[in-house]
Amino acid sequence: MWFFNELSELNEIPESFKSDIIKDAFSLSKLANMKPAKRKEYELSLKHHRDWVNTMTTAMDTAEAKGEARGEARGVEKGREEGENKRNIEIAKNLLNAKVDIETIQISTGLSRKMILSLKP
Repeated sequence: MWFFNELSELNEIPESFKSDIIKDAFSLSKLANMKPAKRKEYELSLKHHRDWVNTMTTAMDTAEAKGEARGEARGVEKGREEGENKRNIEIAKNLLNAKVDIETIQISTGLSRKMILSLKP
């Protein structure tokens, strides 16, 4: 009980009372005993801090979302290119089996001569 009676007069928490609940009570006591001008200054400072934290959180969330979208778009593009390349290789194999000349296969698939020759059975 002594602690609560003397709380407003204490400058720091006695060692024997250093639990989280007592620390919270001490902080609230200090806040309750502030002069109006000092309290307004404190609340304004707290508001600026919270605004800054919210701004940073929003900026990080936005940056993360943009990064994910970019990564997803790159993945889709890479997958499309790989699929197109596999399709062109299959077409080239079929055309080789049908005895179509290399130049025609190059024009039809966009594959290099070296690539087409490596596909020959």
